[in-house]
Amino acid sequence: MRAWDKYDYDDYKDLMDEGAYVLRFSSQWCKPCHKLGAYIAANEQRYPHLEFIEIDGELCPSAVALNHVESYPTTLLIIKGKERGRFEGLPKEDTLEQILLAWNELVGAL
Repeated sequence: MRAWDKYDYDDYKDLMDEGAYVLRFSSQWCKPCHKLGAYIAANEQRYPHLEFIEIDGELCPSAVALNHVESYPTTLLIIKGKERGRFEGLPKEDTLEQILLAWNELVGAL
C-alpha cells in the first residue's frame, strides 16, 4: 500500500485517469483508520487487481475536497478517473471482505 502526501497527490492525480485505485482517506488520530489500514496491509495480496493508496486527509486537504470526503475513514474505488464505489467508516470484517472482493472482480474484468 502506498501512502501519498500533499505533493504526491497533486503531482499524480492525473494518473488516476488511466487506472484503477482504491483511495483510503485517513488521519493519524483516527483509530478505525488504523484498523482498516492494518486489515488492508495484512490482506492486500488477496486483491491482486486493486492498488491501494492511503491519503492522510490532514496533509492533503485538496484531495479531501475533490473527493467530497466528510469523515474518516472513507474508502473510494476510482476507475479511469471516476468514482465507482465508496464506503465510509469501518465495516465488519466479512462485509469489508465482500466489498473488496467485488471491487477486485470488477477491476479484473476490465
